[in-house]
Amino acid sequence: MKSVYSRHTDGVILVSGVFGVVDPQQFHNVQALARKISKALSYREWFVAEDYFDEQNNLAIGRLGIGIFNRASQPVVKAKP
Repeated sequence: MKSVYSRHTDGVILVSGVFGVVDPQQFHNVQALARKISKALSYREWFVAEDYFDEQNNLAIGRLGIGIFNRASQPVVKAKP
């Protein structure tokens, strides 16, 4: 997971970041795996987690935020005009 922001609270490091799973051979259910990762990293109820899935390429991308600066949904792909 690549850290994009972190801070200390009561001796705990809170980290926002992104993660991804790519399995073109389709050995694993990346959607289920990404949800497990999100759940495991979201150890506070106020964490914000989002997932994006591409079933054709068996690809999952997730975002975990601590919800301090921006709780709004963040786009994974550029919107079409």
